[in-house]
Amino acid sequence: MAWNYPVQDESALKPNPYCPREQEINILLLGPTGVGKTTFINAFANYIVNDTLEDAVQDEMQVIIPSSFSFTMPESFDEKTIIIGEQNDNENFLADGESSTKQCRSFVFPIGDRNLRMIDTPGIGDTRGIEQDKNNFHEILSYLAQYEHLNGVCILLKPNEERLTILFRFCVNELLRHLHVNAKENIIFIFTNARATFFAPGNTKKLVENLLRKHQDEHGVVIPFSKENTFLFDNEPFRYLAVPKFLHANSILPINDDILDYLQYFIREEQMKQNAGARNDEIIAGLRKTMDEFTNTKL
Repeated sequence: MAWNYPVQDESALKPNPYCPREQEINILLLGPTGVGKTTFINAFANYIVNDTLEDAVQDEMQVIIPSSFSFTMPESFDEKTIIIGEQNDNENFLADGESSTKQCRSFVFPIGDRNLRMIDTPGIGDTRGIEQDKNNFHEILSYLAQYEHLNGVCILLKPNEERLTILFRFCVNELLRHLHVNAKENIIFIFTNARATFFAPGNTKKLVENLLRKHQDEHGVVIPFSKENTFLFDNEPFRYLAVPKFLHANSILPINDDILDYLQYFIREEQMKQNAGARNDEIIAGLRKTMDEFTNTKL
């Protein structure tokens, strides 16, 4: 069973109208289907709007892109599909295995007196076949052509993958081949769903190393892959904020102090289990650092 959680009428995140285009920070998000690019963007929006967990619980959720996920009700053990926002022509989040994002789109966030543009892309590894993947990749390159510069590329992956698909390896290699050689300094790796691996890249680390080593052998370009340009996070805080708001919006459960206490306890316990550098705010700090380093860099 699925219910909708309505998007608020007006987002609290408005682009800075006085930021010149040449001063905007453009970041490309690239990853396989189902890696969580959409959830990453939605979570990022809520992280930068709210200073604390308490603020996030009390505030309206920032739903930049409609999305969905499954949740098992603790008492009944029934599985519910939590739908955040209204499905539109560009999002297909109820089709298993298909890329939920059908075409590239930009989402602009105000960061100080600058604008940060995240470019969301269709996932690689669509079950509709190789031709659809090729179309998606062509869409990415065509979309990027409208921007005069690109400040960074975020490659999103799940930890403990058994293999990287041929199409994903091809798309990463082709993208790197089309970018300026200086792009190698502007690439960061983001591992999603990292709580299950204790916020470590797991088996995927070796796969990435092999991919980059092969790219170096074929093109003579060394792509850095180290702790400095690698970040790990998990979507659970965003989802656990969405669930009680969803239940409340559908008159299933009131938002009371018990739920707020549960949210606070859950997230604090998770943070205690993690290393100090592996909290979800690491990704925010990492992006800020990336933005500082890439301020004057144009690919």
